[in-house]
Amino acid sequence: MSETEIPITGYLDRFSHRPGETFVAHIGLREPGPYRASLVRVVSADPNPAGPGMRFEDLSHVFDRSGEGRRQEVSLGSYGVVERGPVRDPQASCTWTLLVQPGVVSPSAAVLAEEDGGRSVVLSVGEAGTEASITWPGGLLRLAAGVPLKPRSWYRLWLVVDPPSGHVALAQQGFDRPASAMAHARAEGLALPLGATIDRGGGCTEAAASWDGFQSVSRDGPCGVLPRMCSNVASRAEAMPGI
Repeated sequence: MSETEIPITGYLDRFSHRPGETFVAHIGLREPGPYRASLVRVVSADPNPAGPGMRFEDLSHVFDRSGEGRRQEVSLGSYGVVERGPVRDPQASCTWTLLVQPGVVSPSAAVLAEEDGGRSVVLSVGEAGTEASITWPGGLLRLAAGVPLKPRSWYRLWLVVDPPSGHVALAQQGFDRPASAMAHARAEGLALPLGATIDRGGGCTEAAASWDGFQSVSRDGPCGVLPRMCSNVASRAEAMPGI
């Protein structure tokens, strides 16, 4: 058990309700045992000594309950999941792209992943910049852009895979940087996930999508016309925040 874990955590189902409606409080304890929940009106929550200070009004006469609590696992961060991704031919080329604002880049954190049986595609951010890992029956390919990402800066990331030729390209471009960093590789026997589960997370991510076809990428960014979009991950993902 981590010593940094606070003794009690909790949150309400909603921030406000109409008169007569009911709040639901979710409580978790570091160690199972009794807890007490009471109502307090926050008059001032400013801890600044030069300000009005912390001022509360006890309303326990309105609400004051005790109960037995248990430990609830707390998952840091947030993520989105598409239970059933786009159905594709494992031998058809595909392009993945998203916007990301990385936080901590060590260790590496996945920002977009597809998994289906023994096949997976994982796009990550780490100390070597944008990283990609592709697995298929009998094969594994890893590559990295090789240029570190600046924390709290926005980047466009691309991963393009063409199984028939074995060509893989990975690229990143910062919004405040005119040139992109790129990496290329080739591998025999590549096969992509088919109708895979899609996850996204690892810092702030936006506009995640996968596209049919191989999108060429130049050092100055993507070029050419993207073929038909087969899945907009961001619009289909269900937000699943941690505490």
